[in-house]
Amino acid sequence: MKTHTFARLALLCALLLAGGALYGPGSVYAAASDEPAAAVADLPQEARAKLAELERKLKEARKAGNRYGEGAALTDLGSLWNNLSRFDRARNYYRQALAIDREIKDRAGEAADLGNLGSVYDALAQYDLALQHHRQALEIHRAIDNRNGEAADLSNLGIVHSALAQYDLALQHHRQALEI
Repeated sequence: MKTHTFARLALLCALLLAGGALYGPGSVYAAASDEPAAAVADLPQEARAKLAELERKLKEARKAGNRYGEGAALTDLGSLWNNLSRFDRARNYYRQALAIDREIKDRAGEAADLGNLGSVYDALAQYDLALQHHRQALEIHRAIDNRNGEAADLSNLGIVHSALAQYDLALQHHRQALEI
């Protein structure tokens, strides 16, 4: 038996003994997390603890019907995964948060989620999507007169333009951000 196969089997047994459950064919979920066990197994203990805490907050918000709290928890989960460079997971959580923020008309939350998505797309080298999301965030931050958010969006646009070797545009955005 290959070592990684044995390790997976040992992990599965440990999860089942610790109260983990099987959800659908072949999907093993850890007892303390809704994330697949393989996704959290290699995380540092501190990250696993934070993940469990955020998922608890998400469940509590959903149980209470608190859409604002649900959106905030989803954003926090996206940020956790983003900080761990797990960009596909981060994008998934940010998209869910964005849908809720639009539903409850939380413009500040919507702008933050758009900016977060822009940063994820930048990290994934999907620069057109990064620019699109940062521009949308900038538009909202300007509409709600959030100068700090506006400066962050301009800076993020500068970062993306730098990645595209569009240095004049990058410099222009960074200068605008500094003026704020």
